[in-house]
Amino acid sequence: MRVMPLKQPFLSVATFSCFLGKFQANANCCKTELKKKKKKKKKKKKKKKKKKKKKKKKKKKKKKKKKKKKKKKKKKKKKKKKKKKKKKNINALLRHLEQEEM
Repeated sequence: MRVMPLKQPFLSVATFSCFLGKFQANANCCKTELKKKKKKKKKKKKKKKKKKKKKKKKKKKKKKKKKKKKKKKKKKKKKKKKKKKKKKNINALLRHLEQEEM
């Protein structure tokens, strides 16, 4: 099999010999090396993405909101008790006034 001479070398000698398949051992080595390089690059990208996702997750804000809700509920209960006491006092005063008039 004759190989035509090229004006501009588009592949290096090692890769060209691999692709021709004259040296199968070398061809396999080249293929595995190329695959390893590609896989390593992909893995690095994936790791970076995972780190970014971990940074975004924060549960501190949710805890603060829960505390505020509890405080509001306590305040509402106190206000209701005060209103009831005021009504009782007004009724007692009215009774006193009525008794004094009689």
